[in-house]
Amino acid sequence: MRGQPLLQDASSNKVFYSRKITKMPPKRAKGLKKSTVAAAAAAAATVVGDAAPPAKRARLDTDAASDDQNEDSSDEQQEPVYIGEVDAEAADDTEDPVGAEVAELALLAAAGKARLAAGEEQAVAMLRGVVHECSRLLAVSDAAAAGDAPDGELSVDQRTAVLGLYSGGLAWLAIALASTAALQAAAPPAKKAKKAAKKGKKRAEPEPEEDEGADANEPTPEELLSVASEIASSLPKFAASHAAVPALIAVAKPAFIGAKGTVTVAPAAARASFVKSVSVRDREVFAVLATQLLDAAAAANTSTALVKARGAVAEAAWNDTDASADKQGERERALGYVRLAVGTVVVEEQGQLASDDKDIDRAQVEAAKAQLESAQADFAKAAALAKSDADIHKSLGDVSIQLGVIAELQDASEASVLATYKKALGHYAAAVKIDKDSVDAEHVAGIKQMVVEMEAETE
Repeated sequence: MRGQPLLQDASSNKVFYSRKITKMPPKRAKGLKKSTVAAAAAAAATVVGDAAPPAKRARLDTDAASDDQNEDSSDEQQEPVYIGEVDAEAADDTEDPVGAEVAELALLAAAGKARLAAGEEQAVAMLRGVVHECSRLLAVSDAAAAGDAPDGELSVDQRTAVLGLYSGGLAWLAIALASTAALQAAAPPAKKAKKAAKKGKKRAEPEPEEDEGADANEPTPEELLSVASEIASSLPKFAASHAAVPALIAVAKPAFIGAKGTVTVAPAAARASFVKSVSVRDREVFAVLATQLLDAAAAANTSTALVKARGAVAEAAWNDTDASADKQGERERALGYVRLAVGTVVVEEQGQLASDDKDIDRAQVEAAKAQLESAQADFAKAAALAKSDADIHKSLGDVSIQLGVIAELQDASEASVLATYKKALGHYAAAVKIDKDSVDAEHVAGIKQMVVEMEAETE
């Protein structure tokens, strides 16, 4: 390896190669949050205008068990999801007002999860609304059964549906609270200061609470999961939530709600149950959340160990989604971004050691190389499915840059290093051909300059 592979300019937060002023990639894999979350959230939620109209009857908890068995009807497999106010069409289409409320509640739960995947703050309030409404419907039904209320008694199927929504709502609320807290903790100081300043401008007028649904004595995520599990266990075994909620909890708890500072992938048996019992859509939402937390950890310059742990959770989560349902390469794209993010962090860490004339961890470098090569394969698969996608070509270029740095760290030949950087330029050129603004021109110019210098050295 020639000299120092990476130098850090603290004033500009740019990374440079030791050859003169050639600009190298940013410290963290950019585009992860924008591209992965946007694409994956689209897979996890249906846009309002494109969604199928709600069924005339309430979608019962027991119906979900047959979703995965009906592979020939994708429309029936997908829950109707929309963003905004709860659709009243289901109420207009049924003569049973109680059944209409249950139907609307199912839509509210689906919309809350969709907003959670999209990273919207209203998700927590909507999931709280699901929990509150389930509790209210059950209380009214009990009162009606006891003769203390004129109507509102739930049928057996409706009660099973509400209990399923109740247990699922509690579990997703716990996940939402835990993931939101982690995202807020990882927010960059500048972003926190900007948010505080924005609040300060509004002090002239009385400011409402940030989350009107929040309760100072609200149970912890762990307590919410405990209640969710208890309710799910009380359901009949044929009800989907009887198995789905405990399966979701078993995977989510170590990933989002474990002991402070620990993030782990659930055991293989728990993941197998998760894949078998939890709906395709919910598994996608889970994967999106895991990716958001990885992106936040990487962007916050947190410890490499935490980034790698978050990356392992996100990678497992995407592997647990349904590959057969991915027609546009979004799953492969997401896996590529996850692996690129983790590999980039390790390359940065080891490159900094080399620039400080310290010994690098060659095992770590080799592991990062394997991650990046996997990311390369992921993006290649995604490119084959999604034609003319500039972002995928840019990402392939970013992977090649990181592999080029690794080649230098591993003392590869000049020709090998040069070929890797030229490969990156080819991918960037393909991206620019599709969208001229997809790649930073200054960045590409820096890589070109470096390649010219390397070619001059090898002559």
